[in-house]
Amino acid sequence: MTLPAPGAPVFVAGAAPQVSDMTSLVTTPFTFCSVGVAARLEQRTVQAIAATTLTVISFDTVLEDPYSGWNAGSNSWLAPFSGYFEVTLTVGTAAVNGTVAASVVVTGNQYTMGEIATPSTNEGNATCSFIVPMIAGFDFIQGEVFATSAVNTSTNVGLRSCMEIRFVSM
Repeated sequence: MTLPAPGAPVFVAGAAPQVSDMTSLVTTPFTFCSVGVAARLEQRTVQAIAATTLTVISFDTVLEDPYSGWNAGSNSWLAPFSGYFEVTLTVGTAAVNGTVAASVVVTGNQYTMGEIATPSTNEGNATCSFIVPMIAGFDFIQGEVFATSAVNTSTNVGLRSCMEIRFVSM
């Protein structure tokens, strides 16, 4: 999905800038940069992961999203501006005989994958953490999971799938 670039602000000759202009042009961007956390998401319902298929994780709980970038329909977070973002993705699964891997995807491009072999008698987590290279505003970030055997995600506290996106720098 490509959105048009935002328009340049226009001030009518002879008219003073309004308070709302300062909010949208200065206060909001600086607040975002000082907050750090761009989004924290969690999955609290079971999701079936098919064997040998990359599956987008359906996060159903937004713990923090100060700039409303989360889109539940596409299970993606939309970057509000260009910059470097750190994405930490943890995928919690039920017991499985095989390998589970977590993957960070930016606008359809897979950037990193972390693996864990989960024993058949225990639940476990696959985690990856990655500094996403400079992305343009309006690029989207998703979490994906791959498993060598069919498995369900975990709903147990401490083993739930979660993703945190933090702003690093411009």
